[in-house]
Amino acid sequence: MYPATVIISICRFTRFRGGAVYSVCQAKDVANGIKGSEFLMQDCKIEDGAITGIYLAGPGAKQVVLRNKILNVRGIGIRVHKGNRSKIKGCEITKCITGIEVLSADPMILFCS
Repeated sequence: MYPATVIISICRFTRFRGGAVYSVCQAKDVANGIKGSEFLMQDCKIEDGAITGIYLAGPGAKQVVLRNKILNVRGIGIRVHKGNRSKIKGCEITKCITGIEVLSADPMILFCS
């Protein structure tokens, strides 16, 4: 299995019933020759949806989420799953039931409002 590189930039997700973006990445493991997956989501707008705006999963994975606006989600704006080490920076999260939910993870969250 080859690692994936995903970049989502300047996009709009609206009126979704489940989750707008669901990212499952593999962590980098140099000792075993695993390069790991890369995921970057930046400058996007997620609005008027249900359940979850952005879902980040994968133990030890380091997805990057920058400067996104998440509005009017009838659930969780950003959910970080078990063991994940994502970087979330400069996001604006408003009118969601829960802004950011962290489930036994270790993300870096900076300058979000």
